[in-house]
Formats: sequence, structure tokens, C-alpha cells
Amino acid sequence: MAGIRLAVTIVLLWILSLTEYQDRPVTCLFSEDCVLPCSFTPSPEEVINWRTLAGQEVINVHSYYHGNDQLKLQDGRYKGRTSLFRDLISHGNASLLLHNTSIQDQGKYKCYTSTTLGRQESFVSLRVEAPIKSVSMERTSEGVTCMSQGIYPSPRVSWSTDPPTPSGTLQDSSQPTADAQGLFSVNSTVRMLGNLSDHAYVCSVSKEDGTGEWRASFRQQEDIHGEVGQTLAIPCPVPKPSLQNFTQTWTFMGQTPPILTRNSGTSHRDISDLWKNRVQDLLENGSLLIQNPEGQNLTGTYTCKVLADRTLHLVQTYVNITGADKRSGSDNWLPAAVPVIIIVVLI
Repeated sequence: MAGIRLAVTIVLLWILSLTEYQDRPVTCLFSEDCVLPCSFTPSPEEVINWRTLAGQEVINVHSYYHGNDQLKLQDGRYKGRTSLFRDLISHGNASLLLHNTSIQDQGKYKCYTSTTLGRQESFVSLRVEAPIKSVSMERTSEGVTCMSQGIYPSPRVSWSTDPPTPSGTLQDSSQPTADAQGLFSVNSTVRMLGNLSDHAYVCSVSKEDGTGEWRASFRQQEDIHGEVGQTLAIPCPVPKPSLQNFTQTWTFMGQTPPILTRNSGTSHRDISDLWKNRVQDLLENGSLLIQNPEGQNLTGTYTCKVLADRTLHLVQTYVNITGADKRSGSDNWLPAAVPVIIIVVLI
């Protein structure tokens, strides 16, 4: 019973001390180093104790006295992850450096310092975030899917179309899910409306307060029909005038390496060796110009991807090349597996 009373007393004293001091808010990024600030009036015989409260338990995070770190009572979840700025302690700096910050590190931390001049206490409220780093989109058998992962706190996902459709037309079929580390992933799907080429589908992923937004769009264009031996232009209609420092990539049937990659900042264009004799040019509007297609191996889905700061645009176009193939079967320049891939993608 005495042990229980002592534990309750310690927790109550901790809670009471929280009301006496104002928390200093600190936000740190997941998996990166984090500094919890603490200062005191410099004086000899420094004692520094960092603690946090987990449920009803006071956790020892880091201790320092007699001129050295004292970590025998340090909680296991902090082992090897904490340090002080030793050269600055004599100047009144008791800040804690926390390595490889995790979601579980969130909470209130108490910094206790004691010197020959007396003791001081301060509190830090730690919030951990994992910002949205990328968003991807793809067309699936169910519709259009928007994906992102490694996010904290839980993100907000919204859908719209261009041109706009009435509110509530698009029905999102999923919710964010958390992994073992507490990071959230989104895999949100909406069904396409009417004709595939009638709308661009726009997915917005942001923090709960609407900040840190990423926007991604997907447009399925009408099929293009070309003929063997005639130059073919495949358009990529995205709002590039509003984009700066973007990268444009063209791919065929999801294959790697891509057909062509262009960086707007340098105007450099990198064409795959496999396509150098097939790509005539990339027009200023982003259209891919294919010269004299020689056979049906060029039939398939072409994807234009434009990536800029927090922005992704995808445009897919199915191209059907008709006419007599001028080459023998042994001269085919694309791998024999391509027709199989085409069947799988189109199902």
C-alpha cells in the first residue's frame, strides 16, 4: 500500500507542477533529431533530469550529475537516443537532443535543473509530425486511386473534378490506416463518371488543418488512332503555365526506362536509347511527337507525368496504330512480352 501511495503522490505532484509552468511547444519531424530546449542560471554542481509522463507512470528520459550522464535508470525506449550539449551545460544550457524521433515520443517533458543557486523547472510539449512527401495516382478496375503513405497526424483527403461536378458526386471508398509506427497511409478510390475523357480527377491530401497540401490529377484522354508510317503527336494537356521547375516524363505501358524525361529548369531532354529512333521531338506544349511508327508494337497506353512542388499531373492516352507492319517478326524493337503486358493492363 505504501508503494502505491508513493506512486500516486509522485503523479499528483507532477500534475500539479504542470499547472504552475507554461509549456513550451516544440514540433519535430518523424525519424529526425529533435531538440527539447531548457535553460537555467549557470552555477557549479549541475544536476539535470529530463522526465516524461506515460499514462500514470513517470518515465526517466535522461539524467546528468557529478559531471557525467547517469543513465542506469533511463527508460528502455530512450536508450541510445538521448544526449545533452555537454560543452554548453556550464553556460546554462540543459537542452536535450533526442535522436530518431518517433510518434510515441509525443507528450509533455519536464526539465529539472539544480545548482548551488537552487533548482529550476520547465516544461516542453512535444508534437511529432511526418509531412506528406509524395502523392501518386493510378487508374484501376474500380476507378481512380490516390495514394500516399508515411504521414502523421492522420491526413485529410478530398476529391474534385475538372470541369467541376456537383458536391457529393464523387464517393470516396476508403479511410486512412496506421502502421505499427503510427504513420498513416491513404488509398482512396473514386469511380469514374460517364465517359472516361469527360473529366480530370483531382485528389487533394493535406494535414487536418488543411496545410501542407499535395494535389494530384488524373486525366484519361480519348483514344488516338494512328497509321503506320505517319508521324503521330500525343498531347499532354496539363496546366503547365502555373507550374515552375517541373519534370515531365513519358512512359509506354508502364515500362522502364521511360521514353523521355524533361527538366523545365534546364530544358534538358533525356531520351531512352530504345526510343531515340522513334521520338522525333517534344513540343513546347508537352506533346510527344513519334515519327513514322512502323508497326503495331507502338499500340498501347502512353502516360505523361508532370511533377512539380506538391503537384502531380497524370495524363493517359491509348494509341492504336493500324496498317501493315513493314518489319519482319525478327526485327521487332520492343520485347516480345509487350503484347502480354498490354492485355494485362487493359483488363
